Amino acid sequence: MKKVYHRAVRRLTDKDNGWHLGAVHMSADDILDFKVEDMAAGIRDLEPDLWELIAFLLSGDEEWSKPSCTEGPVLSWDEIELWNELEEEGQGLAVGSDSTKLDTRKRRQQALYRIKTVVVLSMLMHSVNQQCNALAAVNHIT
Repeated sequence: MKKVYHRAVRRLTDKDNGWHLGAVHMSADDILDFKVEDMAAGIRDLEPDLWELIAFLLSGDEEWSKPSCTEGPVLSWDEIELWNELEEEGQGLAVGSDSTKLDTRKRRQQALYRIKTVVVLSMLMHSVNQQCNALAAVNHIT
């Protein structure tokens, strides 16, 4: 089983997948065009079993590894921070019905799990192939 997942990570690091970016050679457009949700969808499409494993390990809930959880925009760090601050002040989910509040909270949780799954898989990809560093290059992570 371990070898199966290692091969899956290796397949993700193939240069044709577009995740070989070097910070030195990146243009401003490369940085602006990079979207975590695109990377999430690409990884999920290429290696769905690996995606589901990591998503499940992070969440402990099979619901988060479903394909629908890789769709839709990912929240930016600023948006996440803002929502956290608003919730602490009691303003976060003040408007709307209870079901709307739950849907909003669920969408935010899904976005966070997508981000975490992409980060973990990016680290695995980088450990297998040092040139596969799209997420690190865009976010200035060394």
